[in-house]
Amino acid sequence: KGGAFNAIACLEFLPKNYILHVCGHGEGPAIADFEKQVAACNSRLDRRACVFHGVVSPRILTELLQASDIAINPQSDGENMTTIFPSKLLKYLCHNLRVVTTRIESIANSPFSTLVVFSRSSQPDDFANAVRLVNLSEPFDSVVLLTDLNRKFIKELKFVVEGSK
Repeated sequence: KGGAFNAIACLEFLPKNYILHVCGHGEGPAIADFEKQVAACNSRLDRRACVFHGVVSPRILTELLQASDIAINPQSDGENMTTIFPSKLLKYLCHNLRVVTTRIESIANSPFSTLVVFSRSSQPDDFANAVRLVNLSEPFDSVVLLTDLNRKFIKELKFVVEGSK
């Protein structure tokens, strides 16, 4: 919850070459408030640091992801941090993006944990520090692990299905 608002707050602590693209939907008042936050952030930083696209088609989302280097998931700390699993992380990893996320138990305990960078906390400065830790010059291929996990899943599912006959 609150990830998009947290993402805007992180921009205050990132170098000028970082641009945040936000896609998605929400309730009317929340979207209006978010758009105000985007405008205020861009004004404060005196640049177009944040772009809100709203709801986009799958094709446009793919284009945005392919043009990105890092995907972020800056969720607010709270009770749900032990039970949620944001499936968008898998979408990001399938696009071979480096992912920075707030520590969420389901991610930390998943096979994907080695592919993401965890922030120390959900505070904007901590999250921005985690983003800055991402080394874009290091080789990275999340698709290899995802492909291996998919093969393993299919093999285990086949065993379960055939074993129940």
